[in-house]
Amino acid sequence: INDILDMSKIESGHFILNKSEVDLPEIVYSCRDLLSVSAAQKNISVKIDIVDDIKTINADPLALKQILVNLMSNSIKFTPEGGKVTLDVKHSGSENVISIQDTGRGISADALETIAEPFVRDENNSSKTEEGTGLGLSIVKALVNLHNGDLKIESKLGSGTTVTVALPA
Repeated sequence: INDILDMSKIESGHFILNKSEVDLPEIVYSCRDLLSVSAAQKNISVKIDIVDDIKTINADPLALKQILVNLMSNSIKFTPEGGKVTLDVKHSGSENVISIQDTGRGISADALETIAEPFVRDENNSSKTEEGTGLGLSIVKALVNLHNGDLKIESKLGSGTTVTVALPA
């Protein structure tokens, strides 16, 4: 229900960012800690690599957390037992780039074009046992856009997925 409410606020233009200088590494590690039980249950290793000089970013801390939790939980959910999730944070030009890569089952080429649209799931590659509304990536995309950032999703079936979020530095 919260995802539906968030999407409704975003689409109606009533979602307002409360930007401030936030400690990006602190948010990244808190999201990892929040999802550590899910990762441990599937014996998935979660590796974090943050460039040393990245400290703060001008962003809405709750929105940034929601972006990272949605992306990391998807990586954990769709990665088989014993897999790996890697989150890298680095500078690229005038942007901070957050990249989440997993060794999951990947997204079909047909679904890649629409996977970040509301209520879309990769039905060609979806297990009916995986719970979700199909709103996680659309919320991520909308929140990234509200931050004037870019979202890129690359995937290949059987080879995992890499989702890259580029936010203004």
